[in-house]
Amino acid sequence: MHNTTAELSSLRALFDCFPTGVLVANNEARYVAVNEAACSLLGRSRDQLLGCHLSDIVAPGRNVDVTAQWQAFLRDGTQTGSFELTLPNGQMRRIDFHAQANFVPGLHCSFLEAAKPIVHGTDRAHMLTMCAWTKRVKFQGQWIPVERYLAEQHGHIVTHGISPAASERYFGK
Repeated sequence: MHNTTAELSSLRALFDCFPTGVLVANNEARYVAVNEAACSLLGRSRDQLLGCHLSDIVAPGRNVDVTAQWQAFLRDGTQTGSFELTLPNGQMRRIDFHAQANFVPGLHCSFLEAAKPIVHGTDRAHMLTMCAWTKRVKFQGQWIPVERYLAEQHGHIVTHGISPAASERYFGK
């Protein structure tokens, strides 16, 4: 199937007017396409974002997390969460995102929106940090298994199984 110029133009128009922020990054975590909604959320122009690295937009002090999270994202294929960024005017903004790796081989798409209010509060103290590699959570200065956290803090007993997607991916069943 060959795309006509009109089809490509229509897709570009859809991308540009989509109300959710959309960022497309290459394998090196550098942005190769951004829409106007993403520019607005990130407080930067398209020219300022194109070619910039993911670590360039996160809040200072969070840059060290970027490499590990990017590798986990590429490994897992998807990632959902929140991150803080510093706007060019110095203000902080929290962004919710969902990202899909390799929607086209070598290109990775993130969908962004302004963060929803946190149910238990509005500060970072009410956010739970989970390791992208081990799935342990940081609680009271220690990295503990998420199962222990859920049991001790919420009274949930955790059992384990395997999802159909994981079974297919790892066992071909």
